[in-house]
Amino acid sequence: MQADAIEWEAAVDERRNIGYQAQRNAARIQRCIADLDTAGSGGLQIDTVSFGAGDRDELDRSG
Repeated sequence: MQADAIEWEAAVDERRNIGYQAQRNAARIQRCIADLDTAGSGGLQIDTVSFGAGDRDELDRSG
């Protein structure tokens, strides 16, 4: 039973880490977009999409 709890905590920690990494990547992308926009690219428009940690498997399957 304790092993199950430890395994569960590890899975939760992994999902948190994936979510944290996704947030960091989104912030990097937003900075790049801002840099491009201020560089005079003009009319740069990108729709943002939020992904939760549970979406990772779906993204892996879709390529």
